[in-house]
Amino acid sequence: MKKKEDQKEYIVFRIGFKQPDDFEFARQESGGMYTSGQKMVMEKVPEFTAGNKMFLAPRLYKIWASKLPKADNRKLDFYFPHHFIEVDITIFELPNGAAPDALPKEKSLQYAYGSYKTKYWFNEAEKANYSTATLQLNQHKIPAAQYTAIKQFFDEVMMDDG
Repeated sequence: MKKKEDQKEYIVFRIGFKQPDDFEFARQESGGMYTSGQKMVMEKVPEFTAGNKMFLAPRLYKIWASKLPKADNRKLDFYFPHHFIEVDITIFELPNGAAPDALPKEKSLQYAYGSYKTKYWFNEAEKANYSTATLQLNQHKIPAAQYTAIKQFFDEVMMDDG
């Protein structure tokens, strides 16, 4: 296991999270597959404040941030390093008396080789905003003929994530 400062650098500069006040990594193996997760605590979360309003991004990082190459006249297959499932659950615990004015609209995208889904809700009893996002790529080799469609899919994911 790496030093805590090395882990923090990885969280901020490699994964793209905001600087956490505290964090913990978890790794599990099940049937030859590995799952990893991060649990983070952050005190200063709002993108900005105006009067008594806080403006929060739906998630603390972008679930997909890589723009795929242009699709013009592609003749070769495109390869992702591997297939994957990215899941993000962000919970914003709000101060007493705070409640959301509006939540983002849910989004669902389906593609032959993957899917993307978001959901947002406010839990009154917990005084917490919940945001979930799931991005799944089922195949790492994309045939050249299907590349334009997957580029459009990931462009839409990036637009929704922004």
